Amino acid sequence: MTNIAKKLIRPSSEIIERTAAEMCALYYEVGRSQGLKTKYKTHKAFVHKYLENFIPMAVDSLVGMLGDPNVSDHLKKEIFEALEERKADPELDVFNEPVNPFKEVASSPIIVNTESVSSHLERK
Repeated sequence: MTNIAKKLIRPSSEIIERTAAEMCALYYEVGRSQGLKTKYKTHKAFVHKYLENFIPMAVDSLVGMLGDPNVSDHLKKEIFEALEERKADPELDVFNEPVNPFKEVASSPIIVNTESVSSHLERK
């Protein structure tokens, strides 16, 4: 087994999984308080079953934290290293999504169909 394959199976940083697990547990707790019906009686069982569904959301959240000036540089470095380590992971297809081209919106007037001040003064 190659070195990269070992890292993909057992990553050195588990910040993505921890973030996804916290999001999943929070979803369970909020959902249960609002009447969520589930066969899982504890948040741990729910997280064990649905953790993989929350990984893309965790990655999006962590990527957003990289640009936040309120996040410490140490945490940004840890997040970056975790994302960098996983960029070759075939199971994590978040990195392979096509990026939509940026289209600049044509500027339009803010106020539409209003009369000018001079038109009010010229009325008879």
